[in-house]
Amino acid sequence: MILLECEKLNDFVRLYTQTDMLRFSVFLMMRLMKDKETQINGVIIVENLRNYPMTAGMRLKGASYGGMKANFQWLNASPMKLKGIYGCFQPFYIPAMLALVRPFMSRKLRDRVALFGSDTDAMIKAAGLRPEQIPVEYGGTLENFDPAWYLREEVSQMAAEETDAKTKTTNPIYSSEEDPRDEVATSEAPTLCA
Repeated sequence: MILLECEKLNDFVRLYTQTDMLRFSVFLMMRLMKDKETQINGVIIVENLRNYPMTAGMRLKGASYGGMKANFQWLNASPMKLKGIYGCFQPFYIPAMLALVRPFMSRKLRDRVALFGSDTDAMIKAAGLRPEQIPVEYGGTLENFDPAWYLREEVSQMAAEETDAKTKTTNPIYSSEEDPRDEVATSEAPTLCA
């Protein structure tokens, strides 16, 4: 499940371009695809649209028709199974904004997008979740949820992998258990004749 606190997007649109946002989406989906449970069950995106600024999309640096179309094309082309995009607590203008972007969505994606307003019980049921799995801000009962836990974990893992890769390529001294050259030296290598 991906949780989006849309009110906070107001800060991001000042700092990042539409291309940056698309790149982050691709990065996040690629990382999620490594998880076997996600591969099997797919992803649900739940958006808290409370206080979502009407002008946020217009202030996004580099926002364009082509960029908007690319975002939806990415969703259509992504190998990740997207089970649904659910919005809650949306202001009155969100349905009109959604109507403007629906033409860019595939029919399958359009069928998976739903707005629930303040009926978070219906949203949680439609998502196939339980209230204790959803933070309070989204109508659930999960308290003290850390929204950045997954990214922090992923960035730590990526840093460790990068450090490990650098160590192996720049440090020629390995323990005998790790040195790949030992395998070649001890195995029966073919004899080359000239």
